[in-house]
Amino acid sequence: MMCTASHRPRIGNSARKRNMSSLDDEVLEMMAHFTRKKIVDKLNGSPAWTFLADETQDIRKLSQHAMIVRFLERDDSNANPQTDVTEAMIVCRPLRDAANAANITDHIVDSLTTAGISAWDRLVGCCTDGCNTMQGHFNGVRVRIAARFCSYFLWVWCRAHCMNLALVDAANEGAIALSRDLVQQTFAWFYK
Repeated sequence: MMCTASHRPRIGNSARKRNMSSLDDEVLEMMAHFTRKKIVDKLNGSPAWTFLADETQDIRKLSQHAMIVRFLERDDSNANPQTDVTEAMIVCRPLRDAANAANITDHIVDSLTTAGISAWDRLVGCCTDGCNTMQGHFNGVRVRIAARFCSYFLWVWCRAHCMNLALVDAANEGAIALSRDLVQQTFAWFYK
């Protein structure tokens, strides 16, 4: 039986919006699941992979942890096979516990394992900010990851974080700071 307009139940406008919104969310979730599965399948077949982990606070002051994976992907489809580096954001979820090395390590491992990553024996590196919690030589996340999965891997201080720190320092020096203050004061004067 074909459903025509006369067979459809009459739904109020707000209920229709709510149903469409949940349908949109469900479709997006399915697309995200299949995209994540494709990425993870390629990563699990890769000879080497790394991850980048970073944390920031959202407008509700909740710590959100984002993880990006990088892995080697071989393309044998043409006469000259090539290996490319593929990068994809795989996880973004709240860090609910205190932001200490033990909790962050558990969060990273749980997030990546839940996403389907099983190639921990081929983990060759990680990139994070330079805080002691992440980079600590005795009890940091890097030491904990190395103890769990591999005795040695490359841990890199994220260059974007280094550049941000340099720009913040530069912005607080001499002429740049005076220029910034002048622009802020001019803006405030015009928009009183």
